[in-house]
Amino acid sequence: MVDSAFIQAKTPLWTYDVDSTRWTECRNVPAEKESLAPANRRGHSAVVYHSSMYIFGGYFGIKGISQEFWTFHFNTGKWLCVSSPSQNTGPGPRHGHSAVVYPTGMYLFRGLMELSERKDLWKWDFVSSSWSNIRTSQGPPPVVGHASIVCKDSMLISNSNPNDDLWKYHFHTQTWKKLSSVSLHLRNWC
Repeated sequence: MVDSAFIQAKTPLWTYDVDSTRWTECRNVPAEKESLAPANRRGHSAVVYHSSMYIFGGYFGIKGISQEFWTFHFNTGKWLCVSSPSQNTGPGPRHGHSAVVYPTGMYLFRGLMELSERKDLWKWDFVSSSWSNIRTSQGPPPVVGHASIVCKDSMLISNSNPNDDLWKYHFHTQTWKKLSSVSLHLRNWC
């Protein structure tokens, strides 16, 4: 979402060409077909799996939060709604969460639902096209607006404060480990 630069109905999508070092706005959705694309939002997650980008949730301003799940196919330049609010089988509406891909799943972590911090971890299985709630013990304190990355067979979670601890979620053992301050070198944690 780019405040005031776009109307609510427009979906601003930009691509960056590494070779030419230029940004280009994707203008592939004609105005009469904008309902076939996600509405303008912020605080959503976006991941890439194979030749598609997947976005989940987000904040619509005064219209509230979303649990829509969309995919953008890079080859065709088209959006497809993977699931909508009527298919209430996933993590529920949220914003300020993070998401990563490992190996055939998208892991969606925490965020806000209204003003309530979520304390959950969900997995979208790209093969079976289904959500599952991953129950873990312990883990990081509530985080919102954090960052997550995949490092080898783990997900690393960092809050925006550099003095906060870094947390490591191991995908195979489904366990959390508290690491020391973010200021240490990542190569020691992976």
